[in-house]
Amino acid sequence: MADKKLIRNYCSDTPAMMRDIYIALCKGFDEMQDDSFVGVDKGKMIGFIMKETRGSVNPMVLNEILKDFEK
Repeated sequence: MADKKLIRNYCSDTPAMMRDIYIALCKGFDEMQDDSFVGVDKGKMIGFIMKETRGSVNPMVLNEILKDFEK
């Protein structure tokens, strides 16, 4: 089996965008979540992430990531 190569496309840099989303998400939880049972409003978190990343994230990717955190 031939080794496959991975190529990072810097024109649409998905790894960097996902990194930025997760960094902002962690920051948002640190600032807004007081109790792990109550959680954070999804709309507020989206606003926080968009402000932190200066709107440079793809909303579809952001929505897919946030689905992992919904209860």
